Amino acid sequence: NFKNRHEQRFEKANNPKLYKRFHFKIPTIDECLPGGLSGTDFATIAAKTGRGKSIATIHVGYEALLQGFNVTHVTSENTVEQTTGRYDSRISAIKYDDIQLARLREEDISKMFRTYDDLKKKVKTSLKIVKVAPNDFTASTILQIMNVLEGEGHHTEMLVIDSPDLMQSVAHYKDKRLQSSAVYWEIRSLLDQKKCVCFATTQLKALSNDDNPLVEDLSESYDKARLLDFALVLSQSKTQKANKEASLSIIKNRDGKFPNDAITIATHFEK
Repeated sequence: NFKNRHEQRFEKANNPKLYKRFHFKIPTIDECLPGGLSGTDFATIAAKTGRGKSIATIHVGYEALLQGFNVTHVTSENTVEQTTGRYDSRISAIKYDDIQLARLREEDISKMFRTYDDLKKKVKTSLKIVKVAPNDFTASTILQIMNVLEGEGHHTEMLVIDSPDLMQSVAHYKDKRLQSSAVYWEIRSLLDQKKCVCFATTQLKALSNDDNPLVEDLSESYDKARLLDFALVLSQSKTQKANKEASLSIIKNRDGKFPNDAITIATHFEK
């Protein structure tokens, strides 16, 4: 049946609106992932605490909206107010603190209204932000959320989870390693059922090598690394932190290649 398979690939390549592919809009990453994330791909960004994982989810969520994906953003650590403020900052390019503390000049407020009015005309997708209780939600919780949103007309095409490390598995295990592993199997099953892309965060305790992180750094549970299709590690030196920069490394890329060096990125919400 090669002919049938070839025709299906040809159809996908020539109908990008029907077969959506998410691109990070960071050139070095997109060059290594020419097909983008699509279908039921499962991707993560891993980092130590405070390095900017949540900022990365905001970037992915916003870019997904612009690229035609309905986004469901599940947050366990941050409040809905914090998450919406971060999206406002990313979309408007106005500093997060100024938005949250209402330190906006008249020109800033006018800029934000113009920005959102323009988005409403151009973007037909929607963003839903849902707060869940840390250490008290499962893949079943997320499935229920997605089903409720579908009933309201929001069909999830990009699922953002911040963070699966604070999820419980549907099955109960006393062994934390088994539970951590089960969570990722259950997310994978959820993606297969709902046919959506997932971008999640992963907590790193340590890196084997700051300059050359490995996929084995992701977790004490090997299954986590094995089940992912695409994985990034975000690391930051003291100098980079002072300059609001970080290094981004691709450590797993099931359908692509790897860059020669780490990528330097800005960690501002508004950038």
